[in-house]
Amino acid sequence: MSKLLEAKEIESVAAALFDKVRSRFENVTLGDEKAKATTDPEKARFFNFTYSDATGAQFGTVTISLIDEVSLKVYYGQNISSEMDREQRKDWYMFLRNMRDFARRNLLTFDTRDITKSNLELQDIKQQARVDDVADAGDIAVTESRLYGTSRNSYADIGECRLLIKHDGLVNDEVRGDRARKIREIFVETPLGERFLMPFKNLHGARAMCNHITHGGDMRDEIGECITNMVREMSSMSHFVRATKHRQFEDAETADMAQAATRHYLQLRKTLRHLANKRHYQEFVEQFAPESASEEDVDVDALRERFVKKVYDDRFTEALPTVYKAYKKYQSEAAAQLGNELDEWAAGVTESVWDESESTANFDIEALQDKMSQPWTLGMQGIDATTDLKELLPGEDLTDLNQAIYHYAKDQGPDQDVRPLVKVWLRDHKPEVLRQLDIGQKNVDDAHTNHVNPVSPQDAHPKDQYGASGMDDPVTDPNVKLREADDLDFIRSLAGIKR
Repeated sequence: MSKLLEAKEIESVAAALFDKVRSRFENVTLGDEKAKATTDPEKARFFNFTYSDATGAQFGTVTISLIDEVSLKVYYGQNISSEMDREQRKDWYMFLRNMRDFARRNLLTFDTRDITKSNLELQDIKQQARVDDVADAGDIAVTESRLYGTSRNSYADIGECRLLIKHDGLVNDEVRGDRARKIREIFVETPLGERFLMPFKNLHGARAMCNHITHGGDMRDEIGECITNMVREMSSMSHFVRATKHRQFEDAETADMAQAATRHYLQLRKTLRHLANKRHYQEFVEQFAPESASEEDVDVDALRERFVKKVYDDRFTEALPTVYKAYKKYQSEAAAQLGNELDEWAAGVTESVWDESESTANFDIEALQDKMSQPWTLGMQGIDATTDLKELLPGEDLTDLNQAIYHYAKDQGPDQDVRPLVKVWLRDHKPEVLRQLDIGQKNVDDAHTNHVNPVSPQDAHPKDQYGASGMDDPVTDPNVKLREADDLDFIRSLAGIKR
């Protein structure tokens, strides 16, 4: 797909985003790729508006960016969430969730940026345009080399080499992007007049290969083979990604596979685009390491059953091995990252030593008691819980707890109960505060906080065949499950990680 076709895609996305935002908010202002005001939604790359709730209360300026064309970024000031009550924050998080879903439907990544200002000013937007649009003057000559030629053939100059594209039909220059269509063959032509037939028809891959040959490479060397393999993977996955991006899968693992495939497809496309310019090509060569061949057998028939709707699309079959490998790679990377972060946090929790004689005069025990006596949800990315804790435990270093809450919300969702994490933190850091809280038999919601007052087995089962005569005797009741003494395992279980 050519750059012209991609430009048309981002224009359609920009117009759809404008319709979505304009249907909810008034006075939406638009900025083009140079941060200059525009009235054409298709040319817009920045969308600026004042966020307000259903009652009309205004909270601050929000800016949405499409400047890098592969990501949707939402910029907002700190005052937005801090000045909202619980219901207003719920609406705000729903808005962010809708923006995330819109990005995913259009094969874009999603990112939120909390800035220190209440809004982005004009100079900030111009600066962001320069930051997000990473192409430099050396890149433009390569990445934006326009196609030109006759009605049968098209050309593009890339460095010292050029592309020769032969078309199946006549090309009409009055039709936008027509030279990127009807491609029969693509050749790379060297300054010496040598021509090499590309084993694919993908323009991104052809530009990358042309740049590789310009730098002294060869189609059959390791990097040349890597470029060819990336194009093949994209070709096999293109229909799969388009067909699954709007589907809802009941099986969570199948949904994760589809998302991993989309991420892998976008990453391949981004890499090929970068390989077409000098700076990114040199970085790629310096960091290049051939991937070892995977020996894992892929059960295509079993995977096929996951994606069967009513009539199976046979074009999925070619993509399934790549889809599964992308999923396994993403799964292992995510697990390793989360495991490292959680181990660091858990080590900090278990090794911390607090003086139990510290005064609790600054703590609002009554307010904390009220929060711990009913379900206490995390909120999007744990923001609700961390905001509440900052007010309830003033002056305390809550870095470890806030990190645990963030990962818990990220893995389990914003509607999970934060009280188990709070109680573990209070137990290890502020036992004198925990002792003042009435969280025992009088709390009817006690089971949900995972906290039980210690009792002897004999008291727990009076005159029962499962009772024990002393504290050291085992309890034989199969319905009684004792928590293991390993605090780190317990913390992992609270964060949703299996050992």
